[in-house]
Amino acid sequence: MSGQPPKTSGAQASVQPSAAVDISSFASAAPTRSLDEWQALWTADIAFPIESHRPVIGPVLAWLRRLARPFVRLPQNDLWERQRIFNLIVIEKLRTLETLQSLQAQLGALEQRLGALEAADNVRADDMMHYNDALYSRVDAKLDSYTELARQQVRALDDLSRVEKSSSIDPQQAALRALDDAAYLAFENRERGSREAVLGRIERYWDDLKEAGPVLDLGCGRGEVIEFLEGRGVAASGIDGNSAMVKHCQGLDLDVVEADLNEFLRSADEASLGAITCFHVIEHIGPEQLNGLLRNARRVLRPGGLLLLETPNPLSVVVGASAFWVDATHQKPIHPTALRSAMELVGFSNVEIRTAQPFPPEDRLPEIELSGNNTELDHVADGVNRLRDRLDGLLFGDRDFAALGRVPRE
Repeated sequence: MSGQPPKTSGAQASVQPSAAVDISSFASAAPTRSLDEWQALWTADIAFPIESHRPVIGPVLAWLRRLARPFVRLPQNDLWERQRIFNLIVIEKLRTLETLQSLQAQLGALEQRLGALEAADNVRADDMMHYNDALYSRVDAKLDSYTELARQQVRALDDLSRVEKSSSIDPQQAALRALDDAAYLAFENRERGSREAVLGRIERYWDDLKEAGPVLDLGCGRGEVIEFLEGRGVAASGIDGNSAMVKHCQGLDLDVVEADLNEFLRSADEASLGAITCFHVIEHIGPEQLNGLLRNARRVLRPGGLLLLETPNPLSVVVGASAFWVDATHQKPIHPTALRSAMELVGFSNVEIRTAQPFPPEDRLPEIELSGNNTELDHVADGVNRLRDRLDGLLFGDRDFAALGRVPRE
């Protein structure tokens, strides 16, 4: 820009500058990058001042250039005007490009936000589906429990109708017993756990039972043990004194009969069974009945046969002082040492005590984490943790224990 050409209408197509142009922004070694400033400069067609930084001759050279400027500008005026208009057009295109880039950035931000909203909606939709599935599952479970309760009531009514036809049975006593049996089955369904959970707890004894058939399950309840063994090819049957339990098992096509445990064992053939299981039954009977059960089981098991008794673990204070008494039909906890001694006295050998069903970590006493930076504090914390382990074992020991004894081989 060496002169001041006349203005043309084409050059005024761009936006007019709103303030005076600062020439110093363009004359420095690093000129401005603002399109607004460049557009204002070209729109106003402002000439750069002629200066010289030479100490002596500089002012003279600057004066000569200013004097010659009009004579140089005149022949180049048409070319200069077209260059100016071209520059303004380029600036307008660049400004449009800047606008497009800004819009693209905004569009990208909107797309990201939309993606985040869609992801959040998908999460909420998944949560809603899971909630609905859980709700439907609970409704189905309730319907199943009510259906089973209705079946039990129908069975109780059938039992009552049979009692009325028999003069040898007191109808009132029979009715009360049928109601009690149905109520206890409902209690088992609510408190013992799902079928899948019980089958999982039986799994831990598979190695002991897989070659022990035929197996008799005393107090078979809902029949999970029989179902587990028969599903794996081991012959199994069961007995229970609860008529509602027996009918439930028979409805599953399981080999189950209603009988008193000791009476059934007394009538069974000697050395006719490979194993007898008894899950959470012996805590319901007194010492005399338990001793009779052990003697009768010893008689009907063949040499090498297995007796497996599982019961709540009284060595866990939480079990012995609290959980054990949830079932009102429990008589008293049985100590593992006492059970082992009773089994050995009637002739079982190699009696093994196993604990099972640990409490989940969130229900147990917390452990202090060692910092690793303070030796003295870590030593104290380690001592507290050792005390915690002993106290936790006393309070939250495994919920169940099993006694496994075998008939000696002759």
